[in-house]
Amino acid sequence: MSEAGLASRYVEHTTYSGVVVPGYEVEVLDPTDDALIESCDRLEFYWINQLYQVQPSSIEANEEFANRQEVALRACLERIGVTTDPDSTGTDLVEQALGLGESGCLADVGIDTW
Repeated sequence: MSEAGLASRYVEHTTYSGVVVPGYEVEVLDPTDDALIESCDRLEFYWINQLYQVQPSSIEANEEFANRQEVALRACLERIGVTTDPDSTGTDLVEQALGLGESGCLADVGIDTW
């Protein structure tokens, strides 16, 4: 992006589970910059982000966070009429919520990506 003349900078973002991933911010001065930003993102950032998200330590952190949210997630799902298995872990409940298209409960407990 810098090579293309865009004012951009490196930033880090912390996910809900505590995983720190690299990112960027870009100052958009011209609406036509959006296509250039999207192109750079697809070529570079998308793949870097994917690698951070699928590394074993990130997956483990996400699963641990989901398991810590089990009680709150179960309560939310049951409040909206979803039957849950009493033996389900937080990770199981995340998968169940996703399978039902129920992202509201995930957002309620702080799970914004999976």
